Amino acid sequence: MNEEETQDMVKNVRALLEAFYALSFANPLIVAINQLEGQHILPAEEAYPEIFNDPKVRPYFNLFLSGSERGYLKLTSFGKMMKEFKEHIHDLLSNDDLIARVNQGFGIELSNPVRDFVYSAVSATDKVGKICLRTAARLSKYYSLGEPSMVKERFDIEISKEQFREKVKELNELLLSVSSDYIEVPELFKPYILEASSELEGEERRGNEQ
Repeated sequence: MNEEETQDMVKNVRALLEAFYALSFANPLIVAINQLEGQHILPAEEAYPEIFNDPKVRPYFNLFLSGSERGYLKLTSFGKMMKEFKEHIHDLLSNDDLIARVNQGFGIELSNPVRDFVYSAVSATDKVGKICLRTAARLSKYYSLGEPSMVKERFDIEISKEQFREKVKELNELLLSVSSDYIEVPELFKPYILEASSELEGEERRGNEQ
């Protein structure tokens, strides 16, 4: 292989790696699809008017998500394939040593897109939000929306039900999965939430994790 062929190969590998990266949480479209899957169409349209109200954008978005008979957004066949591939990409990009070698070897700047996304979301909320996230990330199962008792047990602060619900509603657009009664943090996010909110570690009561 001569020098020109070598350069072409490196260029093609670099383009392939960057294409893989674009199918991760580094791409706002991937984040939006992840957040909208399973949501009811009406609040989804209110949350993302730049997608649903733009006739130039919505047809492309419909490649990934469609409405169910009950009015909820579900992944299309193409969307399911992309989701599965995205999970493999996130697993690959979670290896910091590998990413460092790839960046050095091919002259690109990839990073861990899940960590970047979580850190950005955590930094966008206030201390109470971080406490709610950190509490939820410590749990191994759902906890109820009705009573913010777990926050009180882990941190020496009082949060009213109204404040708790409002904060959870805000965080639902970032890192939490919220149903009508329960909150859940995806396993993928938990270590990075704890990492990104580590300044609160000294205030946290360990206790027994649920």
